[in-house]
Amino acid sequence: MSQTELTAVIDRQRLQTLFAELQRVGEDGKAITRIVAASLLSATEQAFERERAPDTGAAWAPLSDPYRRWRERHGYSPIKVLTREGDMARSVSIDWGDSWARIGANAPQAAIHQWGGKPGMRPGPAAIPARPFMGLDPTGERDILDALAQRLSNALHP
Repeated sequence: MSQTELTAVIDRQRLQTLFAELQRVGEDGKAITRIVAASLLSATEQAFERERAPDTGAAWAPLSDPYRRWRERHGYSPIKVLTREGDMARSVSIDWGDSWARIGANAPQAAIHQWGGKPGMRPGPAAIPARPFMGLDPTGERDILDALAQRLSNALHP
């Protein structure tokens, strides 16, 4: 029985260059976090258009009958959920930094629509079902993963 000898030749300069490129990818986080923030905004805009949660695709709960009738009496037609005057959609903003991305909405009613009211709240404006409009959709996830893969590929093959 003979032994097989394994010899590995390592190009130290190439390895050092590779590590330097990978480190640069991690240091320049704004390129990726900007893509994350843009993906969040795009998914949110699509949620308003489709009237569906961005992450699950679940349809938003319909308007209650009393509120729908109130809207019709006050000339808010066609009836689209969360878009009476467009204030909530206009209040959405994004921001990003080296290691973070953020989306938010400063409309007073944004939180209760995103997460919904609690069962014990009084009917009307408080005890409403969640209608999540902020989040990341599958397209955004793919865009982020593609951007990460491209950055890694560029680092590995400069």
